[in-house]
Amino acid sequence: MPEVVVYILEGRTLEQKRGLVRDITDAVVKNADVPVEAVTVSLVETAKTAADAMALLENRQFDLIVADLDLSGTAGRNILHDWIMARKPGMAKRCLWMRGVAPLGRPPDETSQSGNYILQKPFKAAELLAAVDGVLGSIETVPVVQR
Repeated sequence: MPEVVVYILEGRTLEQKRGLVRDITDAVVKNADVPVEAVTVSLVETAKTAADAMALLENRQFDLIVADLDLSGTAGRNILHDWIMARKPGMAKRCLWMRGVAPLGRPPDETSQSGNYILQKPFKAAELLAAVDGVLGSIETVPVVQR
């Protein structure tokens, strides 16, 4: 099953993103000789600061949020986590947090009180993939229907 990951430029409209996904899917179907159902295209949007992340999250829904608890602009506080809990509680279960130092007395992969996964850096790719599977496996998904 072909999977394509695209790090998308900021400021693209929903229609531009949909067009990009359609074009990439068509190219993979044509050149890899696979059915359209076998193709996965993931768009990744990034934020450099907590303020940037909050701006991205304000009016959008994401399948998964992967963020550093010590994201730039937070002064060592969990500003983004607190913002999500207060403003977007439905997205809270879609968060995977990373941090350089685990909270005292807790193993690095322990789920926080808000139900989020926390990975202590450095971590192995397999640990990240397992955490992503854990987060995505814990939320109810709705199949996408294209019209």
